[in-house]
Amino acid sequence: MVRARSWSDDEHAALASAVGQHGCRWALISRLGLVPGRSPTALRLEFLRRHSSLVVAPEPAPPSCVVCQPGCVVQWPSFSRSRFAGRPWQYHIRPRRSSRSPTSNQAALIAQLGLTDSGEHVLLLCDLKRARERVRSYRGAIVPRTDRDDLGLVHYPGEPGLTLTSDHCCYLWLGGSAAGAGRFVAPSELASFMGMDTRGGAYRAAARTFKARTLSRHLCESVHRSMALGAAQVGASLLSCNSLPTVGSLYSGAFDILGEVCQAVFGARLSFVAETDILKRTALQGARSPGHSYCQVEDVDGRFPADILVASPPCLLYSKANRFSTHASKMEEAVRVTGELVRIITLLRPRLFILEQTSSLKTHCPEAYKLYLGMWEPLPYYVAPFHVDAHLDCGGTHYRDRLIIVAAASEP
Repeated sequence: MVRARSWSDDEHAALASAVGQHGCRWALISRLGLVPGRSPTALRLEFLRRHSSLVVAPEPAPPSCVVCQPGCVVQWPSFSRSRFAGRPWQYHIRPRRSSRSPTSNQAALIAQLGLTDSGEHVLLLCDLKRARERVRSYRGAIVPRTDRDDLGLVHYPGEPGLTLTSDHCCYLWLGGSAAGAGRFVAPSELASFMGMDTRGGAYRAAARTFKARTLSRHLCESVHRSMALGAAQVGASLLSCNSLPTVGSLYSGAFDILGEVCQAVFGARLSFVAETDILKRTALQGARSPGHSYCQVEDVDGRFPADILVASPPCLLYSKANRFSTHASKMEEAVRVTGELVRIITLLRPRLFILEQTSSLKTHCPEAYKLYLGMWEPLPYYVAPFHVDAHLDCGGTHYRDRLIIVAAASEP
């Protein structure tokens, strides 16, 4: 096996300088040749091991976009760490134990990877499902820590770009010196990794409704609370109004943070939710008591008003972690969803509309992204799309990109 060459002091200095200039944009740093001979993956891993305590870049400017109103520019609100910013990593070492025990094969894998050794960090996170596939070439031998980290299966606190997918969330093992012998992460800990507020009523109601394994699989469907707060503030500034009576929720999911925050910001009552999954719908009914619950988004018929409409359409097809969806299936879903949204918006005429989607819609399927923006052309709305990062733009502990579209009625 060929071992990677060690890093020199000059390379460390060049890496620190490059990150200070460009931030954690590893592909750009590698393409510019600022650290010659090193791949983007090597740059990222070495920085996390050796330079994670540095101030890596100046404070980024908040994202902005030109609204469909000549001469009007709307900026995303700036955030500092607050009660909306999620939980710090140190929260995860509290004794919120998962009752599951590893199988014999998983225990052997944990020993083989040495997941109690976290190096400079006190905690690490390992995906045992992916690890089992990656370490077969070692044939039972102990994997050195440097090789283990190079496999890309161990994540450390504050690692940029960390996304926990629902497919593997039940295989995430918490290790490191602060975790003792280690354990599987509990649903509340996993929610904290994602920057979610586990104190919210929707989360608590879902925790009572779902079994732990089912609950974990739905965690990725939530938007960060501070993202929702920023979207509501943008909407209030576009409308020059902070009081609206009703809010309706489409594709709400188990943790409808968008609707909950709009209720708080605008003093609105929840007019209706439209959710297919009966368990999710039951959780939302217990947490937020909507005036009506539709079993399908297609059932929305205009009988219940909504001055604010929030929507979180399914995003799995567009996720960069999804390797099985085709371009045709993505476009078919985008046509269906945008057509349904246009029908409901035309029917209800909400004064404010907030849509949340994965940022991969724009980066991995730009044709579908154009459909989402193009659906507003015949409608009397000012539209502001934002590419928002939960950590950089909202002060959260988790690096998670989302696409937020805010539309405000151009007519009273």
